[in-house]
Amino acid sequence: MTMEKADTYPPGCFVSPETGAHLRQQGTLLVSSDGREQFPIENHTIMLLGRGPASAENQHATDVFNALAIQDLPYFRSELYTSVLEQAFSRLPAAVLRKNHPFRFAELGGGEGFCARYVKALLGHADVFVCDISRAPLARSPQDLIRVCADITRPIFAPELLQASAFWVSLHHLPEQRRGQAFAEAYCALAEGGVLVVFEPNDGFILRRLLYSSPFRRDVYFDEQENAIDVAATVAMAQNAGFTELETVYLNPPYNYEFVRKLKRWYLYYPAVQTLYFLDKVFETVFRPMPHRKRHDSLKRYFTLYGMTLFRKPGKKPDASYQVEEHESLP
Repeated sequence: MTMEKADTYPPGCFVSPETGAHLRQQGTLLVSSDGREQFPIENHTIMLLGRGPASAENQHATDVFNALAIQDLPYFRSELYTSVLEQAFSRLPAAVLRKNHPFRFAELGGGEGFCARYVKALLGHADVFVCDISRAPLARSPQDLIRVCADITRPIFAPELLQASAFWVSLHHLPEQRRGQAFAEAYCALAEGGVLVVFEPNDGFILRRLLYSSPFRRDVYFDEQENAIDVAATVAMAQNAGFTELETVYLNPPYNYEFVRKLKRWYLYYPAVQTLYFLDKVFETVFRPMPHRKRHDSLKRYFTLYGMTLFRKPGKKPDASYQVEEHESLP
């Protein structure tokens, strides 16, 4: 019987979720310098959940996402991911994105890692992490991503390790009182000048509020405890953690037909989200060039499904814009 060779991970990346102590790899374990803390690497996944039983909230999240009925399909079409990532990376120093510079990105609460996949496609040399509390979705993420089973409200990464990170449709699954903890950990993990992307469902959208209280809720939302977030309150929460807001936009994203097709009564939902996407494009074309654009943008929170905010950890300023090159290999 032969033993499978252990995966090798970049050194110095991880810390204990219990104590914050730096961990080093030792075969199929990550261990603290005193050897007292040990975290296994199982099935190409680093297990950083910590000791003791899971909280009721964490157990609920684990159960929901381990049992997802729709698998291996992103919610959104590729143009959304590339557009948001281009905006985020344009706020970073050009030198940080060159191939001779180490670049590290983490999708926090990323499940199958669809956002992380696009980062890897755009920056093939980068170390790209996907972190989630549920093992089954992580197991479906590609092996060129570094999978970490962890609670994103606790320490995961060494301080100032990452150049960029994202809460991509993940923050709203946390209870509101724990979102501040998630921002604090994200702030600690980012290097100075690093960028955080927050892309979350917008609770200001009138139709979403109606859907939450309707019998159709179960057709769309897999977690009965989830709720959209107040974008403005979330911006304030991130600022309280130390972040600087760079930009906030409200938008109706292009949904992936193959994903929506899996929903019950999809024939109602897909025309609806396509219409919203089309109206969003019209709104941008008509109002964006006009004076007092901010006034029009503030109205969009009532008519758009999602909010996207870019944050910076104060520090280094960009020295030039970064333009993402076209890649034929984009998924």
